[in-house]
Amino acid sequence: SLYTPIQSGNERILNLMHRHSDMNKNQQMLKNIRETAHRGFKLGTSVIVGFPSETLDELQDTIRICNDVNFDWIWCHGFSARPGTLAAALPGQLSAEQVLERINLFKTSINRKGSVIFDFQEET
Repeated sequence: SLYTPIQSGNERILNLMHRHSDMNKNQQMLKNIRETAHRGFKLGTSVIVGFPSETLDELQDTIRICNDVNFDWIWCHGFSARPGTLAAALPGQLSAEQVLERINLFKTSINRKGSVIFDFQEET
């Protein structure tokens, strides 16, 4: 098994998360691993949906990559601002309702054989 947290399939969102990587290169690497791995090999990831200022097109980038790589499991986390973090101060914060809508869009858009595990708690 291999777990690699892609977090997002969109370069702009990854940069806002301070995760500077080449998503196209990573996607190709993950597809190569998938194609050459022995039978029974499992590949998993985690994504964050509803990051501040994320557009629906940017979420679709994440959905496309997850479908293209065909992960065996995906941890899908709804963004939740934690006080004192850089992300909590970013403009374009989405409401809890918007984040839940994006989680549902993600869930219904993933074409896969494995499981998608969702994690989102509204702030109280």
